[in-house]
Amino acid sequence: MIWYHLPMHTPVKAFQWRINSSFGFRYHPVTKQWKLHKGLDFAVPCDSMVLAAGAGIVMNTGYDQNLGNFIKLNHGLNWISVYAHLSKILVSASDFIFSSTLIALSGTTGHSTGCHLHYGIYFKNMEIDPLGYFAILKKKNLSVTPLHALKY
Repeated sequence: MIWYHLPMHTPVKAFQWRINSSFGFRYHPVTKQWKLHKGLDFAVPCDSMVLAAGAGIVMNTGYDQNLGNFIKLNHGLNWISVYAHLSKILVSASDFIFSSTLIALSGTTGHSTGCHLHYGIYFKNMEIDPLGYFAILKKKNLSVTPLHALKY
């Protein structure tokens, strides 16, 4: 049950993405400053489906100058996931969200150079590299495919 809540699933359809900016320090393409990139940028077309990476409660949604339109999900046990640069937000604060639920559409709002999804994970308010969790799931032969993409 705990795996269902943790933000460990891919937030976009598995066949639809590539990572165009990894977690870590980088030269920011908009601000032209060297800074920590606190997540992954999934290269997807604008208006692609953005899925909850784990079950949780919507902490807040809104607009931020850097993140653009964003969603923050609280997964419990000190885990939070962030979805940013969205073209459309489909959830509201305090909504309970099931894992792999459609929560938004990708976009290019805020400090963005093109359509993509910025996805971040935080544990106890510290940024975590999401790729590490995808690797753990793969190593344990657990699926990182969103539930709705599976054929039953």
